[in-house]
Amino acid sequence: QGESTYQPLKTYLLRGVACQGTEYADSSEGTKARKVLFDCMDTNKDGAIDKKEIPHMWKQFNLAYKSMAKELQTKDKKLTKDSFYQMLHYYDTEGDGDGSINYEEFSCLLQEVLDRVRP
Repeated sequence: QGESTYQPLKTYLLRGVACQGTEYADSSEGTKARKVLFDCMDTNKDGAIDKKEIPHMWKQFNLAYKSMAKELQTKDKKLTKDSFYQMLHYYDTEGDGDGSINYEEFSCLLQEVLDRVRP
């Protein structure tokens, strides 16, 4: 389901780790990359990542996170499926609470994942 976003997601996270705070995320390059990632995760192109698309999103985040942690030698920092789904629930609840992930909620989730892997 959907195209693989593993490599672009990994690239986004690595660039974010190389910067301090939200410097990359706030840049025009980071914003453009984040929008492309969101569009890839939103496989039915309805403007939200719904419950059917979330397993694909988890798979891509898991692959990117594991590969990046190995590259950065931060194997002790794990992104579990449970913690990922807890973050999804938190950002959806803090957002519009509709059960799907919109672009703003996705951006917050992406920043938290980035913060978790940052050395």
